[in-house]
Amino acid sequence: MRTQFLGDSDGLRARLGQVLDAAGVTANAASELAGTARASVGFIINGKIQNPTIAILDSIARVFGVSLDWLVRNQGEMPDPERIRAAVERARNAKKMTREVAA
Repeated sequence: MRTQFLGDSDGLRARLGQVLDAAGVTANAASELAGTARASVGFIINGKIQNPTIAILDSIARVFGVSLDWLVRNQGEMPDPERIRAAVERARNAKKMTREVAA
């Protein structure tokens, strides 16, 4: 059974936009780093996906180094943008290493 997010989708979209801006990445790049379908993050932001699965949201939160509680429920404060950029850089490096090993 897939658990879906059924909360405040406007708030979720706004927080996703905040972390994309802080990280300086596109929605497609964030989707790729999270290992989701290429357009997933963009579809969540523009409302085409209104109830994403918790698994997708968890993957996105991990890429940005933010808590799932903050991303989904706005519990706590937005992490420091520098911390978000560092988390994205770690995700990029991990993705790069995975590609190199597979080659």
